[in-house]
Amino acid sequence: MHELRRQWHTRLIIRRSADDKLARDRWRPALIALGAFLIAFLAQRQIVLAYGVDMPFWDEWEDFPTIHASYRAGNLTLGQIFAPHNEHRIMTSRLITLALFAIRGEWSPVVGMLLSAVVVGCIAATWAYTLSRLGGPVWLAWISALLLASPIQFQNITCSFQICFYLLMLCVVTGVSAIVLAPAVTWRLVLVAIVAASLATFSLANGLLAWVALGICLLLKVKLAAPSEPVFAKGRGLRAKALGFLAIMIFQCVFYLQGLQIGASLATPVEKVFQMARWSMMALSYPFVDDFDQPIFLSVCSPLFLWIPLVLAARACMQYSHDERSNNTLVLIIGLMMFMILSSCMIGLGRADFSIRDGSRYTTIFVWNSLLVLFALVTLWRELAGKSVHQLWQKRLLLASLFVVLLCVHAVRAMEGLRQISLHAIERRQEEQTIITYLSDPSPNRQLNGPIPYPRKDMLKLRLDEPALTAILPPVLRRGKANTVPSH
Repeated sequence: MHELRRQWHTRLIIRRSADDKLARDRWRPALIALGAFLIAFLAQRQIVLAYGVDMPFWDEWEDFPTIHASYRAGNLTLGQIFAPHNEHRIMTSRLITLALFAIRGEWSPVVGMLLSAVVVGCIAATWAYTLSRLGGPVWLAWISALLLASPIQFQNITCSFQICFYLLMLCVVTGVSAIVLAPAVTWRLVLVAIVAASLATFSLANGLLAWVALGICLLLKVKLAAPSEPVFAKGRGLRAKALGFLAIMIFQCVFYLQGLQIGASLATPVEKVFQMARWSMMALSYPFVDDFDQPIFLSVCSPLFLWIPLVLAARACMQYSHDERSNNTLVLIIGLMMFMILSSCMIGLGRADFSIRDGSRYTTIFVWNSLLVLFALVTLWRELAGKSVHQLWQKRLLLASLFVVLLCVHAVRAMEGLRQISLHAIERRQEEQTIITYLSDPSPNRQLNGPIPYPRKDMLKLRLDEPALTAILPPVLRRGKANTVPSH
């Protein structure tokens, strides 16, 4: 009897230990994601608090004041929310900024910058959760979180209008991750992909490419689940899912392009192809290359340095097609690689004159070059575990060297970003003082003298002379409005 009691007690302890381990394993990805969120959010928050200026900048003067003033007047329409902004339809940015304005009762660009930091934290959490579910180490998730908040993105960090870049990447990463972690392609998963692609579309023009990337991920997921069967085999119901996905994609693309005014280019088709190829080469070489004047050797070798590990990691996953984790890793790499390549081509066609150094806002997209490569290097490291010791140390030394070099380059870029963001903050404060001085001047013939935060002085002056718009400016600017006498 005593022996039976002892055996029962031992089994109970083993069962409880197994249950505790299962509970820890279940919560581990969520805890890693929470850590990544805090790292990215707190890092970017610190930059905003140190360098953020509570004043609209460039496109913010053109878009948000009208939206906010219309909301306060009670005549805001859906047409204003979905109206084009250059080649974009930034519905998500407008709605989020409008929600902040409605909740707080005032407009504060710095609060918008802090909200961007929250979105970056969500991106880091989503990526960390996905890596953890795929067996990635904790330190990789947290290093990735730091890279996502790198100060080299200073144009996006210190301008609340640029939250559209973060929303774009949040939608894309969430959509790809949902497909990767789903056990099968169900209607619910297709709906998640449609919602993610739709929100990406109305965050930035590059969001149109999310339909392609997510569609490829869905097809690849289906194919890897049953390699020997046709993708649209009868009985799966996949044709209906594919037709539904395509129908909504076509509808949104037609709606998006309707009434969109895209500036005509003077370049010939051959010149456009050359410009696109040049810009794509630069973008896909980031962080090693960020301008067009880099040495030819660096411009040619950098894409190979970055993309060969990705190709090798994808090839390694294909060799283990019977393994679900390898299949999911392959879907993740292919999906994000496709989005990066297509984005570089689209930006190269529309913004060929801007390098990444001139437009640091693009680093929010192309920092994913590095995140994917770091993940690929870790995947290759683990794939070498089954090799003999004689083959192991040379290859692992090479992988570790590539990993360290990439992080060192990012550290240099981050230092450059801190220097640029510091200079940018000084300029912004000078521009802020110009606006305060103008609004404090009671004379009817007041002039904008000094640096201004919008390239067209005539339009900015009209904005500042309109009471309905100046009434919703941030408080730091309106403190000089009490003595203002409207010129009309």
